[in-house]
Amino acid sequence: MSSNDGFGGTGGYGGGGGYGDSGCGSYGPPGGYSSPAGGYPAPTQNNGMAIASLVLGIISLLGICAAGFGGLLGIVAIILGVLARRKVKLGQAGQGGLAIGGIVTGAIGVVLGIVVIVYVVWIANIFSQNAGDIMSCSSLPADQQEACVQSILEGN
Repeated sequence: MSSNDGFGGTGGYGGGGGYGDSGCGSYGPPGGYSSPAGGYPAPTQNNGMAIASLVLGIISLLGICAAGFGGLLGIVAIILGVLARRKVKLGQAGQGGLAIGGIVTGAIGVVLGIVVIVYVVWIANIFSQNAGDIMSCSSLPADQQEACVQSILEGN
């Protein structure tokens, strides 16, 4: 007496039937894999210019302490970022987000670099205008030198 297990087989491990059975209700062996309709797009290549743009943009933010040196790196970061974005739009590379990050950090680096340069020039201008007066403070006793320099810088 054989019992049907509902899957085309007899319910036992050793009995005939099952997937390989040609009887009614059997499904046969699973087929090969095929790509799903509208599957994932082909992977894009790494965008070295986008990575370089982001790295230089970050370094430009750190380089603002070097009297505006970061501004120069920021300009390079912006140029590389724009070129990398162009490659992304043409479908030649990926990582468009890194390119945008490089453009943004590069632009911030340029702006902060300009601010640092303006500040350094402003301070240098103040000291160059008052250099002779400040040097005359050095002839005073040590306890009066600091007050002399402060009075010159405050415009008194």
